[in-house]
Amino acid sequence: MRQDRTPDVGTRPNGFSLVEVVIALGISSFAIVAIVGLIATGLSTSKDSADDTSLAMMAQMVNAALRPQSYVQIVQATNFASGEGTPDLYFDAGGELLRKADGTPATVPDATAFFACTVTRAVPPVVPATTNFTCLQYRFDWPWDAPAANRKEKILFSSVSNGD
Repeated sequence: MRQDRTPDVGTRPNGFSLVEVVIALGISSFAIVAIVGLIATGLSTSKDSADDTSLAMMAQMVNAALRPQSYVQIVQATNFASGEGTPDLYFDAGGELLRKADGTPATVPDATAFFACTVTRAVPPVVPATTNFTCLQYRFDWPWDAPAANRKEKILFSSVSNGD
């Protein structure tokens, strides 16, 4: 004897309905798209942070290259200028200062140049009481081999005094 079993009124068969599955997939796909968008933003922010760290280290190298000079030489920017009193220094993609064969900083780019640093005097935001103080502006441009319109630029500042 065979009996047909029909579910009782108010009870539900096991499993999900097609509508429930479609809604769950829609919510999940919306969340996945949002997460993928955040990943791209996070990668961009991470790259910018790495660039900022590299630029800060390169600015320290520029300071080290300027340190052996007298205050007057730094202010006049005549010791290793490539032209118009503006020294240009070049760094490779790893952030290492490019040097000439004699060990002095390279002022002409070679094939490995990735970052270029232009050092100029800047007006300090607050002029200290001493007159033996100046503010230097370091403008970094990269990648050096890209057209000028496609290069990134970052400006950093440093102060120099003769210790008086």
